[in-house]
Amino acid sequence: KSYISATNDVDFMVQYGAEVVFETARAWIELGTWHMNGTFQIHGVTGPDEYTAIVDNNFYTNIMAQMNLQYAHELYRILDTEHAEELQRIKTTIGMQDGEEAEWERAFQKMYLPHDKASNIHPQDDSFLKKKAWDFE
Repeated sequence: KSYISATNDVDFMVQYGAEVVFETARAWIELGTWHMNGTFQIHGVTGPDEYTAIVDNNFYTNIMAQMNLQYAHELYRILDTEHAEELQRIKTTIGMQDGEEAEWERAFQKMYLPHDKASNIHPQDDSFLKKKAWDFE
């Protein structure tokens, strides 16, 4: 997304980038799950803090996934309007089914981002505020 914003190299996105963006969005859909409360959640991940491995809803992971899903949906809409033939080529190449883009939209809109109302912070993951405080003395 930043590359396109900086260069406006639409040809690159049509020829190469869209396929990568779409496939990563598909990966998030496969990795995530719909929770009974209606949110899209990603469980069993290790975020950038490798000391806290295998957690549910790592904030960084979820927000990066949300951004990817949102951009994939946006890019799909742009290609559908401005490069429909190329979009069909990409969909055929990656075996994309009609309606996948709607699932990306739903997932980015309903992505669960941990937030603690009491402290008004976004904890690192679902278990972060339940951990025992370190004794530095």
